[in-house]
Amino acid sequence: MVDAARLRRALVGHEAPPDPNDVVVPVAEPALPEGWRERRIAGARHAAILVPFVDTGDGLEVVLTERAAHLKHHPGQVSFPGGAAEPHDANLAATALRETEEEVGIQASRVEVLGYLRPQWTISGYTMTPVIGLVSGAVSLMPDPSEVATAFQVPAAHLFDVRQHRHFRREYDGFAFDALEIQWREHRIWGATAGVIERLHRVIERQD
Repeated sequence: MVDAARLRRALVGHEAPPDPNDVVVPVAEPALPEGWRERRIAGARHAAILVPFVDTGDGLEVVLTERAAHLKHHPGQVSFPGGAAEPHDANLAATALRETEEEVGIQASRVEVLGYLRPQWTISGYTMTPVIGLVSGAVSLMPDPSEVATAFQVPAAHLFDVRQHRHFRREYDGFAFDALEIQWREHRIWGATAGVIERLHRVIERQD
C-alpha cells in the first residue's frame, strides 16, 4: 500500500531536473531513427504537470482530469492538470501549481511538492516535467470548462495495481513501443498520463 510517508521516502533525492530537455522516450522496437530525438526536442516547449495526491483517510487518491472536447491537443483524453510554462513562472513547479489552480481549483498553497520525475516528450510538442505533490485536506474540485470537461479522483491503489494495467503495442512516426492503459470506471487512462503513473510506480517500488 502507498501512503503519504512511503511516497515521501520514495521521492527523496528526486529533485527538479537541471535540463527540461533531457527527456525519457519509450523503449522502441526498432531503435529510434537517427536524429529523431534531437528533431523533436529542438522545437518543443517546456511544460509541467502536477500529480496531486489527496490523503482521504482511507488511502491516497490521485486527481485526474478529462480534457475538454474542443481543445486542440488531446481532446477528451484523461490527463493530469498542467500546461505550458509561462515567462512569469519562477520554475516548473510554479507552472504545475499555477495550472492546477486554474484548471481544477486546488490552491498552490495547499500543495507540498514532494519531488519530480524526469521530463517526458509528448506528441503535442512539449517536454513535460511531472511534479509530484501532496494536497493538504479534502478537495472540492472546480473544473474550468474552458479546459476541463470533468475532474475526478482515483485511488492510488487502483492506479498502481499491475492487475489493472493493460499493455499494448503502439506505433508513432516510424517506431513501435510498448504502451499502457488503465481503466477507471468510464475513463480510459493511457498515453503520457499512463506513462507517468507507471514510472512513478517504479520509483515507489525502487525499480527506477
